[in-house]
Amino acid sequence: MRAGTRAISLLMFGAGLCGAAGAAAGQVFPWAHAFGGAGSETANDCVRTDGGYFLAGFTNSVGMGGLDLWVARLDERGRALWQVALGGRNTDEAHELVATSDGGCIVAGQTDSFGAGASDGWIIKLDAQGGVEWQKTYGGAGFEGFSTIARSPRGYYVGGSLNMQQGDQDVWVLEIDVSGEIIWQEMFEGNQFDQMASVASTPSGLVFVANSNSDLADRPANVPFHRPWLMALDPDGQVLWSRTYNLSGGDLWNHITPTRDGGYVATGEALAAAFFRGDFWIVRLDATGNIIWDQRFGDNFGNLHADFGMEVFETTDGGFLAAGSTNTGGAGSQDVWLIKVDSAGGHQWDRTYGMGGFDSGQAMALNEHGQALVAGAVQLVSPQPFDGLGMLVNPDGSLIANCGLAGEGEPNIWTSQAEITEVKLTPTPTEFGVTESNAGVVMFEAGRILCGPPLLRMRR
Repeated sequence: MRAGTRAISLLMFGAGLCGAAGAAAGQVFPWAHAFGGAGSETANDCVRTDGGYFLAGFTNSVGMGGLDLWVARLDERGRALWQVALGGRNTDEAHELVATSDGGCIVAGQTDSFGAGASDGWIIKLDAQGGVEWQKTYGGAGFEGFSTIARSPRGYYVGGSLNMQQGDQDVWVLEIDVSGEIIWQEMFEGNQFDQMASVASTPSGLVFVANSNSDLADRPANVPFHRPWLMALDPDGQVLWSRTYNLSGGDLWNHITPTRDGGYVATGEALAAAFFRGDFWIVRLDATGNIIWDQRFGDNFGNLHADFGMEVFETTDGGFLAAGSTNTGGAGSQDVWLIKVDSAGGHQWDRTYGMGGFDSGQAMALNEHGQALVAGAVQLVSPQPFDGLGMLVNPDGSLIANCGLAGEGEPNIWTSQAEITEVKLTPTPTEFGVTESNAGVVMFEAGRILCGPPLLRMRR
């Protein structure tokens, strides 16, 4: 069945579908679509834009060679209006993007094909039709890459990691203007391995989350575990405050977002003990990084199971919705997992989504009706290739009736208290340059319906 449907164009997904089961008033009905060609694709991020969504990640089905950066523009019903691959001969990948007011997007990632060194941070501006307006690399002779981007008053805050001298990795934060020129850039040097995870704009500047193995005054260096590191900066990149959060010695946060009351919510993975796989972790913080509450969701701790959160947002009811993956429940070896909690962290519902293979939830975007677009990867049957996943679910996590993708989770739930330590670290100014890149561009159309309204499925 997979081979016969793999290359069906998403242009066949039509309109005229109001009133199908599974959609409340004002909502588009739920759908789940796979995007890709003969190779593998993964959507690392998604954002809401006027009339639809953007997905961004990587593909090796088309392009210039190796992995190429991939961006797709979808309409409300999941139809791909366009898909584009950009890259060179080596590995090129998108990690995050933001929608722009002109209907296009700014994409942040990493390129091994262009730039000054082994790998560079890469920023690409696409217009509303998928055309490249500009593309630039950032870095030096070592290994650099961007993992996260957010709007700033003058353009964009960009977060990444760098390895200047083939040694330990450090955190890298920049502000660029709307043309990609650097306004300021700072490096935060630990003495071990530090990995940037997420950056977010705040009224006082920005915050970023990294996952650190360095000695930041709370434990000896060279311990083979990591913990979240949260830092607030002013608009010029100067440190306001900085904290680490040590729960078990092997924990991480993948995403942080500001909340309406001036605090934050973060999600990631909490481990129980050394070398064991962990639990889906949601943490609520106040304006200066103190923990208000935290909840861990998963099974009994074991080295064969991993549950983790990748992105979390505040919902209109004051609660929080987090997207990630689970190895402890669902239909396959790993499934997408959504967890909804109330304002105090109380469990309201959770659902798994997947086929028979290895499926992952990498990112999420909420629309004005409270529905969630979840992006990631789907594998019908192992060991077949992955397709990029785009899936729109209702505010209660439901898909249409008889879809067959969604299941109920039954997690154990724990709460815990992380050890919080103040960190004093002075940023190091960096002077990496900006270089124009000339990645090749391929437009393509490929994808298929995994789950959709009955009328659409009949039209196939």
